Amino acid sequence: MARLQRERGRRRRRNILIGLGSLALVTFVSAITAGGAMIAVHVAIDVLLVAYVIALCHRQRRVLERQAKVTDIVSARTAAAHKADVSSPADEAAVAFIGSGRGRH
Repeated sequence: MARLQRERGRRRRRNILIGLGSLALVTFVSAITAGGAMIAVHVAIDVLLVAYVIALCHRQRRVLERQAKVTDIVSARTAAAHKADVSSPADEAAVAFIGSGRGRH
């Protein structure tokens, strides 16, 4: 279900981008041929296109940050268990020292 929603969203974003790009091209040609108010329309469409591209970049950055921060629970537990099994003698000595009560004030 989530995969289908992601795919729909990706398709929607692509269609919006293609639509704004096509509209920018059409208004550019119209602005060259007709001039006048079409120049203002073209500039407005260009601003919308740039704003949408910036929004897409911000969204992509958030997605990448979320993927980097989210950790698979099973992998994290396995890594923690492995780390606990491979403790150094210094770590064991520190735990023993703290556990003895001599390391507390």
